[in-house]
Amino acid sequence: MKTLEALVNPFGKEDFESPDNIEKVEFDSDEKIAHMLEQYHTIEPCTYTKDHDAQIAKVTWETLSPLQIDSLLQMMKGIADKDKLESSITGSFLTKLIHNSVKAGNTEFVLTTGDAKIHTLIEHDWDFYEHWRIPKVKIVGNAGNLLGRYGHYTVFDADGDVGDGLGWGAYRCVFNVKGSTGKNLGRNAKSVIYNIGGDVEELEAQETRMVVFNIKGDVKKFKPFVCVENCIFNIEGRVRDVDYSFSHTHKSMFRLHDKSSYEKIYWTFHSNPHNSIELVEK
Repeated sequence: MKTLEALVNPFGKEDFESPDNIEKVEFDSDEKIAHMLEQYHTIEPCTYTKDHDAQIAKVTWETLSPLQIDSLLQMMKGIADKDKLESSITGSFLTKLIHNSVKAGNTEFVLTTGDAKIHTLIEHDWDFYEHWRIPKVKIVGNAGNLLGRYGHYTVFDADGDVGDGLGWGAYRCVFNVKGSTGKNLGRNAKSVIYNIGGDVEELEAQETRMVVFNIKGDVKKFKPFVCVENCIFNIEGRVRDVDYSFSHTHKSMFRLHDKSSYEKIYWTFHSNPHNSIELVEK
């Protein structure tokens, strides 16, 4: 049995300035989870990446099962304030635990985040393809910025909303998001599939190749930037704004389900004969 000071209902107040109260909470925990919780408890949020990395480097890691990692996350939610919980410290900490667990042979993970938008989850350049291990990570709740950045050969499912930079620089990944996403969707991605159930704040394809975008909601800003090649943009909602500055998009297919969006895309991209632009009749 592990006892720590936990913030009870830390997000219960609108101003987020202080928890409702602090109590002693007992957790049923094995020694490995207790050890990792203590390690996390000692890490302080920091401004600079080098300080962040230095703290992570000092952690003595345990190899946890997928169930243990999610149990640990629930305990982390109990002892951390909002700033620390949603920071890249937490994201990097969980990412390292999942990385170690995959190396031990585990491939399916569930992270119950709830309303917490944890940044930089699974944000490392790992490659388990040579070992025939394709991790699947399910987010029950929301996720913060840079989910899956530089991810390789991983399937992501998110029940809620996701922040900016989803799948930035990802390679051969699948991102299934039921909610909405923020800015920089698709940037530097290669051979990736995005299935987005909600709206996209900004679809900023840049150095994006062989990527499929299936978007059911609206795209508030469509901003293809440089070197967008062999992509498919299947957008069922409206494209509200198109920014064509510095764009070089070719050998790509646009499938629009909204007539006004089709007209915007057509007059922007039709001059390149290698692009295909189609209005899907309802």
